[in-house]
Amino acid sequence: AVPNGWEEPLYVEDFNNRVARRPSLKTAVDQGKAGMLCRPNGLNTLLVGQSGVGKTFFAEAMFRYGEKKGVLKPGAKYVVFNCAEYASNPQLLLSNLFGYIKGAFTGADKEKPGLVDEADGGLLLLDEVHRLPESGQEMLFTLIDKGYFRRMGESAEVVRVNFRLVCATTEDIESNMLATFRRRIPMVIHIPSLAEHSLVERYALICRFFTVEAKNIGIPLKVSWAVLAALLCYVAPGNVGQLCSDIQLTCARGFLERELQAQSKKAMEIVDTLLPETVKRDEERIGDNEAEIDSVLGFRRGAWAIFEETGNIVVSTTVVDTVGLYAKIRQLHANYAAHNYKTVDMVENINQYIEEYLGLPHALEKREEEAGRERLYTLVGRPVYSAAMEALEDAQRRLGRSFSRKVI
Repeated sequence: AVPNGWEEPLYVEDFNNRVARRPSLKTAVDQGKAGMLCRPNGLNTLLVGQSGVGKTFFAEAMFRYGEKKGVLKPGAKYVVFNCAEYASNPQLLLSNLFGYIKGAFTGADKEKPGLVDEADGGLLLLDEVHRLPESGQEMLFTLIDKGYFRRMGESAEVVRVNFRLVCATTEDIESNMLATFRRRIPMVIHIPSLAEHSLVERYALICRFFTVEAKNIGIPLKVSWAVLAALLCYVAPGNVGQLCSDIQLTCARGFLERELQAQSKKAMEIVDTLLPETVKRDEERIGDNEAEIDSVLGFRRGAWAIFEETGNIVVSTTVVDTVGLYAKIRQLHANYAAHNYKTVDMVENINQYIEEYLGLPHALEKREEEAGRERLYTLVGRPVYSAAMEALEDAQRRLGRSFSRKVI
């Protein structure tokens, strides 16, 4: 049984129709497909988005899609080059990217091919391309326009290659890249931030990451509603990458606690005290979105989602998560006391909250009963209602029987 009919954790593992269920990515996916399929050699593509949104992952998805569609050579490679790693040494950057001939510089005692050679027939991703020096961008001009390049130190012989070029950047492309270089990249794809994902899409990512950790640890993970609600609502500056890291850290803490306590339970419990400090437990934001959270998760506060090693997701209501309940009781008590509530009314209201929090079956009945009392208050007033209730309760004690609330 999977909440809300969930079939599997969704992510952009490839460009099949599952991606269509993540609408924030639909435009990007359609563009990525077009960029790979365009004849004869695809469209040079630039991926733009914040750090951690999954640009490298998206580029690999494009590569896998090209493999399946047969537009890449058999055995073609997906090659990633991070320009930022060599930004302080342009010569080393260019030698790694384009290779060099013997004698090109001190220490070049033999010819060495570059990553451009390795990407021949496949896809080359230039990550943080805004850190590529102008000389490097200019060397790409000929490669993009003519299909060949010269190694460092070479003045005559050229090397011919044919590959899909994908660049990625977190920066403003207008101010950080040569205009002549930008014109040679016709396809610009915006990868949305985590904040642009709906809660449904965000939960899909959470499901995937917890399932991966359950498989890595080798036991099911029993994750509380409070943990899932916090992960759904917190602001992650590092986007999907940070969401993944925070879940990994949470699971690692839970595993350590399990080992220290020598727990023998089959499932490992993940409660919100294990969450890293980066996951701000914003109770106000969770409260404002609680109805939507319950709809997305398929269960309410007090239940657990169990992520199994097989990828199944089930819901357990046998154990109630009370983390946070006691703080809420203290908060309610302080609020009622500040408004001069009578002790009897204060106790009744807080008990009602506790029953609703724990998901007790008669909680709904009590809410309906309270609504009925409020309607009677408007007709006869509280004093008359209270006197009638006292008389009815006295009659029940004297006669040793109970009456329906309708009698009131």
